[in-house]
Amino acid sequence: MLLALLKESILSAALILSVVAVVISLKSSKLKYALQALLLFLIFFTGYQLFTNIEKPIRFQEAREDRYRVVIEKLKQIRQIQEAYEDAHGVFANNFDELFRFVREDSLILVKAIGNVPDSLTEAQAVELGIVIRDSSLVAVKDSMFGPPFPLDDLRYIPFSDNKEFLLASDSLESTSGVTIQVFEVKAPNTYFLRNLGIAGIPDGSEEEYQYVVNYNDELVAFGEYHGLKVGSLTEATNNSGNWDKKFDVEAQQAQGEEGQ
Repeated sequence: MLLALLKESILSAALILSVVAVVISLKSSKLKYALQALLLFLIFFTGYQLFTNIEKPIRFQEAREDRYRVVIEKLKQIRQIQEAYEDAHGVFANNFDELFRFVREDSLILVKAIGNVPDSLTEAQAVELGIVIRDSSLVAVKDSMFGPPFPLDDLRYIPFSDNKEFLLASDSLESTSGVTIQVFEVKAPNTYFLRNLGIAGIPDGSEEEYQYVVNYNDELVAFGEYHGLKVGSLTEATNNSGNWDKKFDVEAQQAQGEEGQ
């Protein structure tokens, strides 16, 4: 992106200098005035183009971050349900139908401590001495997690994607010590939801808009990152973290690389 901007600036400067050289060499005052007017127009036009080309990547980043915030919120909600499902069943759900059935039909065990724990004791010690009583009860998942009304059926769809579904899967891994670890992954590719961004100067659905997304994906892949948002992983134990938790900043890494050259 910066290289293209630099090339355009050099070409514009070369064109302006060429017109200046012609104006200086002319003896006809009428033609000189005409070329001076053309030169003035070229200067203003080039300045506007440079300003626009600098602004567009900034606007794209702002629009991208706005979309990311909305998609991340849904991924967090899916993660919350998956973790509750795994607590209840020992594995993660492998599809949304299974996950939503759990929310609608299943229950969670809610343990409530009755009594006050003295400062000198832990809760377990207080329970053992009979100072605190633990009371267990079943609570419907749909009532305990988000509260009514919650648009559960919409949770499978990636925002801004024309109802494309999150890519959900689950599996199990074996650790180096032979322990089986349950894992899941939910993904939203950038190309699904980074479109029709409403960026000034970049028409919605245009090739230019699509190219900004492709360029950003290439930058992510170059740094070993997934070209979108995701939570969990099928290839490693991540404690169900999202890739946004790393606060990965492609632009900052690029800047550091350029400074080191």
